[in-house]
Formats: sequence, C-alpha cells, structure tokens
Amino acid sequence: MSKYGFFIKRLELSGSAVETKSIQFKKGLNVIFGSSDTGKTFIFQCINYMLGESTPPKPIPESENYNLVGLVIETYEGKEYKLERSLQGGNFNLFDENNKLLKDLNETNNKKVNKETISSFLLEICNIANKEIRKNQSGEKQNLYFQDIHKYFLINEEKIITEKSIISEKPKRGFNALGTFEKNVLKYLITGEDD
Repeated sequence: MSKYGFFIKRLELSGSAVETKSIQFKKGLNVIFGSSDTGKTFIFQCINYMLGESTPPKPIPESENYNLVGLVIETYEGKEYKLERSLQGGNFNLFDENNKLLKDLNETNNKKVNKETISSFLLEICNIANKEIRKNQSGEKQNLYFQDIHKYFLINEEKIITEKSIISEKPKRGFNALGTFEKNVLKYLITGEDD
C-alpha cells in the first residue's frame, strides 16, 4: 500500500449554542445508508464540500443551528489534520491534531491569489501536487486539481443506481463520453504515468 494519501476519520457539525455532532468513518470503504430523509445526502454533500466543492450543502432542518463543518483526515503516514469551513461558504482553516491553526486555505484555484488552496493541500498529501495532465491530442497540458479526482472515490446515490458509468459523463453534443483529459487523469491515477 502507498504511504501517500489520506482517509476520512470524522465529519463534524458545530455551532455556538448546540452540541457538536459527528459521524465516524473507518479506513477503507465506507457506505452511508439508511431510510429516506435521514440525512445521507446531507452527509455526502458535506464531505464533497469539505473536499473542495464550492456549493455548500443544502440545509436540512437538523442543521439549522450549525454554522461550521469540520472534516478530520489522517494521512497514511499517520498525521492527522482537521479542515474547518463555514456552512455558508468561503475558505478553509487547517488545524493540526492538537487543534492548532496551521494555515488558511483558499477555496478556489486562482493563480492571481498567491495562497495555498484546499486542492493543493490535498494533492500534496497524495504526492501528486503540481501535476499537469495532457488535455488533448495536440499535447497541451492542464493542471490537475483535487476536484478532478475526487469523483473516483466519492460517489453519490444517483451515480450508484444509474446504469451508466460512474466514471464517464453523458456525451455532450457529439463529443466522446470521456475526454482526453479525463482518460489521462484516470490513467495517471492507476499507473502513475501520463502520456
């Protein structure tokens, strides 16, 4: 097994006048399941949001008095970090295992802002930071962002129950279902090599 990468240990919701609520995860495959209207989609949206999605989770009645979401991750090297973010959007705070603030991470990948992003932090943990992937047959390259890869390990219920591939999207206007960039990202994740 690789010494690079991370797994999710815990998802937390907190607020000033309510008790912090959390859900624990284990190393390996985790499946969120249960009856309708029990918060499965909200949990999924919170995790997706904490891995760099810009859209906050849709509020549910149970989340009314909560304003912060936290995601505790552990690297395969044994380092623990906590990411924290407002449920209304914005940047991330990164804490160490002793709850000491390490840095503020930008939400978006903006080259004009000289600041570390959530994507660059997560890619660094996975040992694939600053990677460019070939995006077309002409050999042009595109930066790899964490949002390009998290779809391979964070799968929502609509993708699970569909008969279509969880990897490729529906073809758009005659283009092939999985473009050159997406194929090369998947190839890179599997083999560690890009064309």
